[in-house]
Amino acid sequence: MTDTPAVGMCGGSTAGRSTRPALLRVLAALGALLLLAISSVPVSAAPNSLGLHAKYDVDASITWSTNTFSVTSTARVRNVTSESVTKLTFHLLPLRIGRLEQLNVTVGDTRVQPRIRDQSLVVPLPQALAPGGRTDVTIGYRATFNTTAGGTRLFLLKKDGIITAYRWIPWLSRSQPSQTANFGETWVTGVSPRVTVRLTSDTSLKFAASGRRTGVDGQTQTFVANDVRDFNFSASAKYKVMRGSWNGVEINVYYRTRSPDALISWTKKALKRFSNKIGPYPYGQLNVAETPAGSGMESPALTWVSSTISSARVPYIVVHETAHQWFYGVVGNNQAYEPYVDEALADFLARNLLGSFRSSQCQTTRLDGSVYDYSGRCYVEVVYVQGGRYLDAYRKDVGDAAFWSGLSRFYRDHRFGLASTRSLLTYLDAASGADSERHAERFPSAYPV
Repeated sequence: MTDTPAVGMCGGSTAGRSTRPALLRVLAALGALLLLAISSVPVSAAPNSLGLHAKYDVDASITWSTNTFSVTSTARVRNVTSESVTKLTFHLLPLRIGRLEQLNVTVGDTRVQPRIRDQSLVVPLPQALAPGGRTDVTIGYRATFNTTAGGTRLFLLKKDGIITAYRWIPWLSRSQPSQTANFGETWVTGVSPRVTVRLTSDTSLKFAASGRRTGVDGQTQTFVANDVRDFNFSASAKYKVMRGSWNGVEINVYYRTRSPDALISWTKKALKRFSNKIGPYPYGQLNVAETPAGSGMESPALTWVSSTISSARVPYIVVHETAHQWFYGVVGNNQAYEPYVDEALADFLARNLLGSFRSSQCQTTRLDGSVYDYSGRCYVEVVYVQGGRYLDAYRKDVGDAAFWSGLSRFYRDHRFGLASTRSLLTYLDAASGADSERHAERFPSAYPV
């Protein structure tokens, strides 16, 4: 995600602000203990369901006149772990932003009482799910689209004739706090091999979605997505569509006021660059949609670009969000606790293509903080700007060939999985022969003394 930073105190993580190596090494062990403490607070007591697999079958009905959205989602869960499971945790962002009501949950044919934990739903199972076992969990709810876009409300929004829906399908996850001082993402999800979504509206809409449209029946449109870690969409009766392609990938631009030529041109440049440097784009299509708020946002096979940003910012936003197809989309990460893996990489990839690296407006500090650690303004300036510059300096030091080889192998070996910051740096060092201890100053929790 990219956005205009909110005004706030300049600074990063409250620990390790000094760049002096000796001080950082002394604090490294404390930093590791702090991260351990954060990960063991009560909210994390909910079961971690990232290790399980699920296919999702979803029906959603939009009532345009009342700004409401009714959803019934069935997760066909398979326990691929070695232990029995008695509860499942689902991430569901409308719990926080959608004035959610009429929540009902069944496991098989049994109705159960879920527990809401912030932005997560913990579902008890009537019977333990043994290793190799399968069960269906059906979650229904009604939510209301926001009509103002402050904060995370833009993820479930109806404004200027466009609706947006993000993280609206209950998805196997782990429980993590939603509150931050910045706009950093606070979720983590695994990849589903197949998601089938039927979207029905009481008015005719054009949908820009993470999946490919496979059918139309009256006012119902069916979409299917494979190997995605979430499924999002925007829709409008007023969308115009420009279509193009790059190397067999269909590019569909859904727009109202923005120049479709700029959106499609920069999308093609990004697809070509990253496919050549990192590895193949994994989907058959990429949809680019104009949205009414924020600046830009990523989804598998879908990017959002806001109508509110200036034309001068379009190249960076389009390229940055396209870069997320590789890092967050294919190679996932815990976006709350290790945002460096996707945001620093996306910033580096965008600025490397555009030649637009700039100085950070915040004090140089550690790069391994969580989204909960940085101030509103300095989250971008540290994780994105300083993080991208760190990777660029490393590239210049070890050489292009070694750098891109390491990044390509990292992408290949973590395809459709979850990766850590330490793993990223390890792959880069393995390709370049660099001493990994060089990273300890800026990543003290990954390289404790």
